[in-house]
Amino acid sequence: MPFVCLLIGCIGTGYAQTDPFLSNSTATLHVIPDSNGSLVSPWILDQADTRDTSQVCVTYRLDYVYDTSKQLTRMNRMQMQIGSIWIKYYGLRRELEDGIWSQRQNALQQLPLNIIPKFALSNDIRTQQEYAGDRNINGEIWTSRTEQKLIARYHHLNRHHTALTYEEPIPQIQWKLAPQTDSICGCLCHVATTKLRGRSWSVWYTSEIPLSYGPWIFSGLPGLVLRAEDSTGSYRWECERIENDHVPIIWYDVNRQDITRKNCLQFFKVFYANPYNYIRETNATTGSFKIIGPEHKTLDRSWTIPYNPIELE
Repeated sequence: MPFVCLLIGCIGTGYAQTDPFLSNSTATLHVIPDSNGSLVSPWILDQADTRDTSQVCVTYRLDYVYDTSKQLTRMNRMQMQIGSIWIKYYGLRRELEDGIWSQRQNALQQLPLNIIPKFALSNDIRTQQEYAGDRNINGEIWTSRTEQKLIARYHHLNRHHTALTYEEPIPQIQWKLAPQTDSICGCLCHVATTKLRGRSWSVWYTSEIPLSYGPWIFSGLPGLVLRAEDSTGSYRWECERIENDHVPIIWYDVNRQDITRKNCLQFFKVFYANPYNYIRETNATTGSFKIIGPEHKTLDRSWTIPYNPIELE
C-alpha cells in the first residue's frame, strides 16, 4: 500500500518481457495494457506453512482510484483471515495468479525440453479471476496478535520467488468515535474517524463482532471494521461476506529481501515516476533497447505510470 495498497501504484499499464535479448544485443519488451502488477515476479506456492486456523474470514470489496488525473478506478476483492495468533490480509487475485503460475511451472518440469505445452484456463478459474478483480495488488500483510507487530510482504519486481519484506509495530491509531450508525452485512455499525499516514479516514465498525481489526492496518476499535474510506474517495473497502469457517492460514515460504518501510515507499515512488530506467537497468545492460507499448507504440523516458499510494507519508 504505499502501501501501494499492497502495493497499489496504481498501475495504468503493466508490462512484461516477451523477447528478452534479440540478436545484436537488442532487447525488446512489450507492455501489457491490462496490467500484471507492475512487473511483478510471481511466487512459487509449493512451500506452504500453516501458521494458524482462521476463526473469522472477512471478504471486502476494495475500490480505489489508481489514476487521479482521470479519476480511473479499479476493484479488488481482499480477504482477511483472523486466527488466534495471526491475521492474514491479502488480495485474492494475486494469490490466484501465483497459484496458476506455480502449477504451470510444475507442469513444465515434467515435460521433455523439446515440448512446448499449451495452457488453457478452465471456466472455473476464469470465473474466480473475474470475481477476484484486477491483478495489481502486489502484497500481503500479516499481523501477529501475540507479538503486536505487522509483517508486510511484496512481490519483488525483478526477482522471481522473492518478497520485499519489512516489519513494524501495530500502529497506535487515535480514533474519534462518532454517533452515526449504519447497517452492513446485517450488523449494526458505528463510525470512527482518524488521520493515518497522510489521509483522513472514516470507518464503520461493529461491536457485534468484538475483534479490533480491519482491512489494511486498521485496528484498535471496539469491533470489527466492515467499511472504510478516505476523505478524497480514493480508497473504499466494503465488507461483502463474514464466515466462521475454520480454514488454515497459509504462509508461503519465499526468498526474503528485507527493507525498511520508508525505503520501500521510496522505491516504488521512484519506480512509478520513471519505469523506463528501471526496466532498462534490470533487463538490458548492453546494446539497443526498446519498450513496446499498446498499439505498438515505442515508449521512452517520458513514460510514467499513474501512482496513487495509500500512504502519503
